[in-house]
Order: sequence, then structure tokens, then C-alpha cells
Amino acid sequence: MKKKLFLFTFIVMALVCVLAISVSAEIAYINANGEQVSAEATDIAYELEFRNPFETGGNCRLEYIYLHDTSITKIVVPEIEFTNSKGVVYKMAEYSFVRLSTGWGDTLSVYAIGDKETKANSLHAQIKELELHIPVLADGAGSKGNLAGWSGLEKLSFYKRAYEPQNKGGFLNGCTSIKELHFYGENNELSGNFFPSTMNEGGKVVFYENASGIIKGSAMQGLNGKDVTVYMNTIMQPQDKTDPRLTWNKKGNALKFVLLVNDKSGYTEEQIASYETIWQAGNNKSENNAKYSMPINTYCEFYNNHLNLKELSSCTSKCLVCNEFVIPENATHNIETAINYESFAKDGQIIVGCVNEGCTHKTTETAPALFTCTGFSASQTGTNGIVLGFKVNQEAINAYTSATGNTIKYGVFVGTQASLGNSDLSDESLSDKVIIAEIKQTDFKVFDIKIMGFETEDQKSTSLAIGGYVAETDDEGTTYSYMQLGTPSEGEKYCYDTYNNIVSALN
Repeated sequence: MKKKLFLFTFIVMALVCVLAISVSAEIAYINANGEQVSAEATDIAYELEFRNPFETGGNCRLEYIYLHDTSITKIVVPEIEFTNSKGVVYKMAEYSFVRLSTGWGDTLSVYAIGDKETKANSLHAQIKELELHIPVLADGAGSKGNLAGWSGLEKLSFYKRAYEPQNKGGFLNGCTSIKELHFYGENNELSGNFFPSTMNEGGKVVFYENASGIIKGSAMQGLNGKDVTVYMNTIMQPQDKTDPRLTWNKKGNALKFVLLVNDKSGYTEEQIASYETIWQAGNNKSENNAKYSMPINTYCEFYNNHLNLKELSSCTSKCLVCNEFVIPENATHNIETAINYESFAKDGQIIVGCVNEGCTHKTTETAPALFTCTGFSASQTGTNGIVLGFKVNQEAINAYTSATGNTIKYGVFVGTQASLGNSDLSDESLSDKVIIAEIKQTDFKVFDIKIMGFETEDQKSTSLAIGGYVAETDDEGTTYSYMQLGTPSEGEKYCYDTYNNIVSALN
């Protein structure tokens, strides 16, 4: 009998040893900057106690937090690294996920280091900000959860995976001060009830540039009708592509959405103002559910700061993220004056501004027309004829040639439709078919072209192009432009009309 009892006792002791070996713990020491330090460091702010620290597939737990400084209100869980007895380094940031607290229904407790053994008074309600740089399972159900009762928590940031696949809620139950949720990590999985109905008015939820993963089960219903802004990115996706609901039916317009992108250049102005996304609101799965439309902001606009500026000149930089140009207040501009005309017979623009790439520093005023067409007059007594007149603004011509360095020559022309067609006056073959007369005296304030001798009906009904021309010469050659009454047809250089039509219009 004694032998059997001894054998049973030995077996029990062996099982206890096996269990003791299978459950291990490690302490991570963190300084006030949120950095992991050694146990011998003199600047330890708090300790993180992990169970099964070398279990990479989801059995590792952050069970307790111990404060060396009991005034701490921000906890950072950095990218923890442990080395096992064989010298193998374990990087917790690469785990599938890490569990929190001692169980799914237990709140992650925060104790003063002096209460490490007694665990008599948790200080979790004083923590205002929590940063998680390791992937975590956001566990809980109903009114219980791993951060349940963190009533002082205002800001929660997931720099790695946020994993809540169970649709049970509870993780943030009782977090009555929560204002901000931030997601930076990849492969997130966020189910219904994750986003708490206790989110404070004016709060925000942000999915950053690299935050990827899925949202399922109308996960943002808890935010519905609240004055909360959700900043979405373009890569988070619904778990079910055929049911991309974020909420049930909308409760007014309090809940707002903004789509964050790096660069707006691929979007139209209408899309930037209101971009129709894949996300929906509706009581049931339906293709006809209302889609959420969102204005588009760049990440630079969100941060109110350009993220990667490259200096282009003394006055201009360009953000390599959003592709916008930035001009500092103390910029040194490269000022030049430019005068532009769509037609020398119409007012143009005098632009005094910086010519550096991307710089918008400029002033604009009206440049008076170089020439003004005074219109037709006609003679129907004696010899029939018509006259087309022009006024010359020599000051405007001088200003233009001075600003451009180009030369201006001008004159008059007349040709029949049969002889001139759509040819440019620079065509040498027109010399014996078309009348082209240069005005060589620059002190004239007016000039005109007079055509006489319309005697026969055939002459009076012949289609003619009558007008003035301007020949502008720059480094690349000479170009001709034409001044006539009326507007040529598309693709045509000239307006054609007859003596009969012109006289009829004058009468």
C-alpha cells in the first residue's frame, strides 16, 4: 500500500513539474520614452509581465503592468524582444497576436510596483493613452473585456495588428472617456461592436496609409448618429464584398467620413468634394443601400504638415507625398513681366510674377489691345468701294516688344476665296494673287484698307477676305495672326464676305 501511495505522489509531482515548465513568464522593462530597457536600467518607468512569452501563435499574454512611477497616464507597449535560454531572439511585433490580461473577461490591470505581489489596487482607470506596438487580440464579450473599465482612456493606438474577429464586443466597455482610435498596422480584423458607443462627441477614428485588413458586421454602428469623424484609407476592405455596411441606416449626418489619400491628382474636383466609396449604410444586405460619400483629404492636410518637402528654388518647395508646391513667407522670388494676347485686337494680360517652377506669386492686370478694328464704311456714290479701318496703340506695341524681345510688323491684306483659301500670308506663292501691304511708318495712329471699283454684280458678289495682319518674329521664326470683323469658322484663318453683304449690313 505504501508503495502505491508513493508512486501516486511521484506521478502528481511529475505533472506539477510539467505544468510549471509549460507556463513561463518574462518581464519587459520600459522607460518613460516607451523604450524597452534592461532590468538594470536606472530609468525604468514601468514593467510589463508576459506569460508564455515565446508562444508566437497567439498564446502569449500581457497579463499585468506595474508602475514604478504611479503618476504615469500613458502606457506604450513597444516592439518587445525577448531572448530564450538558447539565445534565440523572439520579436513580439511579428507574432500572430498577443492576448491581454489573464483571460478574455478580465480587465488588464495596472498596479504600483509595490503592489506586485498583493495586486490590491489597480490603477488602470488613471491611464489616458495606450499605444500598442505589438499585434493584440481585442478580446471580450458583453460587458467584459480586456480594457473594460479603463474609464480614463482617451486615446488608443494600434501600431500593429488589431485583431477582433468574434463580434462579441466588450473590449472597450466602460471606456467613457475615449476620443481617439488610431490604426497603423496591417491585417487588421475588426468585427461588429468593436467601435464603442461611448466614443465622445468630436472624436475621431483614423486608418493610416498602411493600415490594411477587413471590417465586418456593421462594425461602426456604435458610432452611428455621433459627432465623430472617421478617416478612411483606400485599402481597408469589407470582409464580405457583397455586404460592405459600416452601419445600419444612417442617424442624421452627425457621423462624418473623410477619405485620406497621398495625392489628389488622380481625382476630379467633384470627387474631391464628395467621393462615393464602396462602404454602405442599411438595415439589411442590399445592392441598393446608401453609399457613404466622403470628401478627400491628403495625409499632408490631415497632419497639417507636408511630409517630404524638396526645395526646388529660392521660393518654392514641392512635397513628394502629395505633389503640392509650398511657398514660404520669406521667399525670394524670381520676378519677370510677361504680356500675353489671345488676339492683338483684344485686351490681353500683363503678368508680373515669379517664374520659378510651381510658384504662384504673381499679379495680373489688363494689357490694352495693340490694334482696334473701327469697322467698315462704304461709298455708293461715284465709284463703289468699302473701307476697313484700324487704330494703333503704339505704347502697347512698345511695351509688348520690350517684354518679349520679339519684333512686330503689321499691315493689311485682301484676297478672294479662290486665290487665298486658307493659306497663310507667309506663303510666297500668294504674292501675285493677294494684296499684302505692310504699314512701315510707326507714327501712324490709324490705318485702313480701301477697295474700290465694285461695278458689276459679279464683283459685288465675290467672296473676299479683308483685314489687317500682324507678323511677329521670335527666336523660332515668324508667325502671322489676322484681324477681321467677325470670327472665322473652326479650323479657318479668315472670314469671307461680299461687297453686297457688307453694304447691306451698313444700311
